Amino acid sequence: MQWPHCHDDVELNFVETGTLIYLFGEKKVRVETGQLALFWATMPHQLIEFPDDTRMYWLHLPLASFLRWQLPAPLNEAILNGQLLVDRDRTNVERDRVLFQQWNEDLHSGQVVQSGIVLLEIEARLRRLALKTSLETIPKEEAILRKSSPGPGKVEQMASYIVAHYTEPLKIEQIAREVGLHTNYAMTLFRQAYGMTMNQYIVRYRVLHAQRLLATTDRKIIEIALEAGFESLSGFYAAFENICEVTPRQYRASLF
Repeated sequence: MQWPHCHDDVELNFVETGTLIYLFGEKKVRVETGQLALFWATMPHQLIEFPDDTRMYWLHLPLASFLRWQLPAPLNEAILNGQLLVDRDRTNVERDRVLFQQWNEDLHSGQVVQSGIVLLEIEARLRRLALKTSLETIPKEEAILRKSSPGPGKVEQMASYIVAHYTEPLKIEQIAREVGLHTNYAMTLFRQAYGMTMNQYIVRYRVLHAQRLLATTDRKIIEIALEAGFESLSGFYAAFENICEVTPRQYRASLF
């Protein structure tokens, strides 16, 4: 992937052979052979490195299906809070390989019955995943935060600062000053790395925050907009519709 991208599905990745290195939000994440990764793809993510012999499966699950299953709270909340979960239990490798191969065949068959079976099996797999003591979230220590580096380390510092403060009023000058860079240079570095401006990145995180609240609470839209960091309801609606292509009310209704 040339740039980080987002979509509104829950994504499952299974690495059959090789290794994936993702830029996930502001973190670099490694997913090894035989591991299953699960995350809500509204978080900006980019596959940045993998060996030539890598073979993987990825599956996009509609958020409405994920929510309808009412999975155990720890897993459900971790995903909706923008965390990436990895199953590192080696005893699941062969079972997952067979499952993903079967799902791939079933979903490409075009048969409604097979697609329904796949959904049932995905739900069961995620319920098993929620029971595993080997289930891990990606720790903040995996973020690369090198304050002395003028290149990628600075970009990741800026992304981390945005993630920590996006619900507050933020100015580009403030972010650049935090990492010790000139504003124009900081803007250029960030866009080269992420394929979007810092303002666009801030807005994406605010919209993600709003999506999470729309999906998990019955709070008023104005309250959600303000908590997510938007200063006006009109600004929130414009940003939300630009990214999600529906209004906040339509988005909430589509999930239930």
